[in-house]
Amino acid sequence: MSDRDYDALVEELQSLEKATGIVFSHSPSRKVSGSVKEGFTKVEHSKPMLSAKKTKNLDDIASFKGNKNLVTSWKMDGLSIILRYSGGRLVKAITRGDGMVGEDVTKSMRYCPNVPQKVSTIESFEVRGECVISWSDAKLISKDDSAHPRNIASGAVRTLFPDKERISHLRFFAFEYIGQKDFSSKIVSLSYLEEAGFEVVPHTLYSTESIDDIINKFDPNEFPYPVDGLIFEYE
Repeated sequence: MSDRDYDALVEELQSLEKATGIVFSHSPSRKVSGSVKEGFTKVEHSKPMLSAKKTKNLDDIASFKGNKNLVTSWKMDGLSIILRYSGGRLVKAITRGDGMVGEDVTKSMRYCPNVPQKVSTIESFEVRGECVISWSDAKLISKDDSAHPRNIASGAVRTLFPDKERISHLRFFAFEYIGQKDFSSKIVSLSYLEEAGFEVVPHTLYSTESIDDIINKFDPNEFPYPVDGLIFEYE
């Protein structure tokens, strides 16, 4: 099932919950999707890794924007990963899991070609991002033509015995810095990550453009990686 189909079912469930007033404690609308596989070491996140608020209503986005500048980027459809650095080295790689606890996949992520194993700063910090595989590479390495690149990426990383060949086709795109530095804006934080050697999620800063004009500039058919929406953040 694609993320879009899953989201549609969750939206239908939320409508039913609102109409009936009945919400079960185990409802998918109350939880971050994901789980921790048996056999993996569990790692608690430094802060919850929650899903972004979703909407298909352009008026909601226009209201969110107001007169502020927006940083718009693809919502890349892959495997969310947190990288922890200390003493200038990568010390831990963790999946999102259930949003509170993830899996230790450090062994696998050491083979991801664009993940820096060393950085110039010795301070401890985290980088959150999405591990993805392109549509073209997915076709090259999978015998199943219907296999979604997201599942291929997840399968390559979430294994006790890393598949070096498949992992070599993956790319990690950073979208958030968590650490001691206090940046003046989202754009500045992403620039810092780029200077540190990370490939950041493709993004653009918009100020006076309308939401319609912004969205029309993004065509998923022209993007080499799978996406399932756009992310809007204040500058």
